[in-house]
Order: sequence, then C-alpha cells, then structure tokens
Amino acid sequence: MHSGTALAQFDTALAQFADARRRPTPCPSPFVGHRGVTPRDKPAVFQLLALLEARYALRVLWALRDGHAQTFRLLQDSVGGVTPNTLNTRLKELRAAELVTHGPDGYVITPLGADLARRLNELPAFAHKWAAGQTKKSVPPPSPLNGDIDARTPAG
Repeated sequence: MHSGTALAQFDTALAQFADARRRPTPCPSPFVGHRGVTPRDKPAVFQLLALLEARYALRVLWALRDGHAQTFRLLQDSVGGVTPNTLNTRLKELRAAELVTHGPDGYVITPLGADLARRLNELPAFAHKWAAGQTKKSVPPPSPLNGDIDARTPAG
C-alpha cells in the first residue's frame, strides 16, 4: 500500500486542478504556445485530460505506478473509497486507453501507463509549491456586492 498522506495530497492537487479547469479561461486556446503544444496537439491533450479527470482514474494509475499487480479487491483498498462499480468502470476505460491491463496476478500498469505515471511523479512537488503560493495570497476584502459589510465604509 502507498502512503495515505501522499495520496491525500495528490487528491487535493487533482481536485484543485479539475476545479481550475472547469472555470472559463480568458483565451480560447490555453495550451497553444505552451511548451511546444500546437493546435494539432490540443485534441490529444483534452482527450487525455478527460480520461484522467474521471473520478478515481488517476488514483488507479497512482496505486499501480510501482508496477506490482493488484487484484481487484487490493486495488479497491489501495484506491480507497471507490465503489466496485466505479472501479470497474475506470478499469475498463483505462484498459481501453491501454494504460492498464489485466494479467494472471491482477491489474498492472502498462508501459504506456508507466510512462504517464513517471510524468505525474512531479505533480506532488508542484502541488506543494503551488499550494504554498495560494496560502500566501491575501484574502480579498469583503464586497458590498456580495452582501458583505465592509467595516471601512461609513454607514450612512
């Protein structure tokens, strides 16, 4: 089994990423021009993100990243909190994407999935750095538009 703390930090970073991705972006193509991503690459990036942001998909990959096969039950325990139906659905999707396969000893990450997991290994360090920057930001003052009362505004 893997560290619960690392998994919780990873889940928090993933949830924050998914929330940020759902917000409207000011530009129509947020990936174009970033680290060599071209308009041709954009559909592939969006397709991969759609697969990975499905509930528990990244947790499954994370649980299998060490290369050891896990039975369905062991994988369910490793992922934590996932229902059998949801885990079965994620496994079918990840198998169809050729990121996970099922062998004689259970589910195992494929070489392609291992490549993705290696790339995701940088996510926890980035998440800590990013979260630290978020806590340093000051909380905006209360806004009368939100119904908040600003003590600095004289009544009157």
